[in-house]
Amino acid sequence: MKKNIGGIDRVALLIVAFFSGALWVWIGIVSLLTGLLGRCVRMFKLQGKIMNRLILILFCLLSLEAWADFKTLSTSEVQEKIKQGVAIIDIRRQDEYDKYGVIPNAHKLTFFDNKGNYNAQKWLKDLSNIIKSKDTPFILVCAHANRSKTVGKFLNAKTGYKNIFELAGGINYGWIDKGLSTTKTPASDTKPWYKIW
Repeated sequence: MKKNIGGIDRVALLIVAFFSGALWVWIGIVSLLTGLLGRCVRMFKLQGKIMNRLILILFCLLSLEAWADFKTLSTSEVQEKIKQGVAIIDIRRQDEYDKYGVIPNAHKLTFFDNKGNYNAQKWLKDLSNIIKSKDTPFILVCAHANRSKTVGKFLNAKTGYKNIFELAGGINYGWIDKGLSTTKTPASDTKPWYKIW
């Protein structure tokens, strides 16, 4: 078996796959495509740049598909989704709700406690009371989009939920920072209190 495919080393493809988050898919696909692409090269005498372009297009499309169910949205995209009636699931803790408030009409559904512990089964049961179908879109929100990214990837990979979104920057940098209101802070054109100094 040849070491490369149309001039692209298999190790390089695995590195791309790893960083695209689809390594588990790539391992099976690369071995399958090696044979198919080899046949195409022989059959159609594809060489050099054309072959490399075909491989790049194919792998980009597969990478996009791997992340199709979990997406980060800008503030304006979240505002548009809210107008469409998409539910907001705020996964922060009660002390954070008390300090910063929540986006109006958001559902408070804490995932991690203050020590980083969680009960995924209970949380999923509570989520199913809000999000009735696995195809129903919803938006995860936390303080800075770290926890929402973790929970979103978990939901995407392990639970069958589709159409999972998160607010880029979380409530602090993706909402309050933009001068938008929460249940604790009114809308403002000035800097948030934590950026004053």
